[in-house]
Amino acid sequence: QLSQTPGPCSPIFLPSDDEWDWLLAKTWVRNADFYSHQLLTHLLRTHLFGEVFAIATLCHLPGCATYLFKLLMPHFHFTLHINTLARSVLINPGGLIDKGSGVTYEGLLLVVQRGLEQVTYTSLCLPDDIRHRGMSHVPNYHYRDDGMSLWEAIESFVTGIVTFYYGGDAAVSGDTELQAWVMDIFTNGFLGRALSASTPAAATGCVPSSLQTVAELIKFLTMVMFTCSAQHAAVNNGQYDLGAFVPNAPSSMRHPPPCEKGRAFLQHFLDTIPEVATTANILVALILLSSQLKDRRLLGQYPEEWFTEAEPRRLIRAFQGQLEEIRDRIEERNHLAELRYNYLNPLETENSISI
Repeated sequence: QLSQTPGPCSPIFLPSDDEWDWLLAKTWVRNADFYSHQLLTHLLRTHLFGEVFAIATLCHLPGCATYLFKLLMPHFHFTLHINTLARSVLINPGGLIDKGSGVTYEGLLLVVQRGLEQVTYTSLCLPDDIRHRGMSHVPNYHYRDDGMSLWEAIESFVTGIVTFYYGGDAAVSGDTELQAWVMDIFTNGFLGRALSASTPAAATGCVPSSLQTVAELIKFLTMVMFTCSAQHAAVNNGQYDLGAFVPNAPSSMRHPPPCEKGRAFLQHFLDTIPEVATTANILVALILLSSQLKDRRLLGQYPEEWFTEAEPRRLIRAFQGQLEEIRDRIEERNHLAELRYNYLNPLETENSISI
């Protein structure tokens, strides 16, 4: 159903309908998903939050004197740079999204604003999100399986680092720089809302404005690092693979949604999806977004060697060993699979949002 209001002009389309009616209805759904994915799942929930995390780190954590700075900075590599480029050519007035999609610049701002109102801490923490969405036991859900492996590896690494530097909960709650960092993220990232305005408190988790325990700190740091690495890889790296077939990710539709069945046909369908120039521009963007930088830094690679103590260096090696095991499992599965899922392979997952 292609309207929010059921009625005679909003039929329910079925697979048993005429071929062109069904294809057109599915393409309209994919058009809506294009906006949701690009503006919310991709832009808001990785790029913009990654920028919030980066700015808060630069403002409140005192450089290489703190372990938090050393831990987090590799996960912000090139993030401010790529977001600045996006604001100048992609999401700016007159930019690619403005010209090449059905969302104007003003519409883009409105969609992101509404999307931010729906963001919860639960939705940013993969184990909680999977449970909340009822996706724990769906078979062959590789995003969940590979993502959980990476979440657990990051969490294990973070646990080792945090427990090495903090003696207990009192050290966390008493760390004024840490508390200022979290408050900055809460204020400027989540606009000071502890809960989503439209979601009951019982159904979601609070966005923290402070961290009082070691366990809370470990979870928050894991969320930040996962968002900037694995989550971005999952929602970015397959964009060309899934969007090169235009009906699967049309950036705009040139006719209104159908109000009745039996009126769709080949030429009408071709006249509805984006024309050639728009298609070419969007595909170029998807190719660039899905490309790999020559100097990319994969998850677990720390060429700057911020940490000098023996224990953090051992933890990094253990983390890298876990990532190698995850890589081997994914590649073994893909070797036998008819449809490969490789977007969360550690060999394809960058430390940061750099493209």
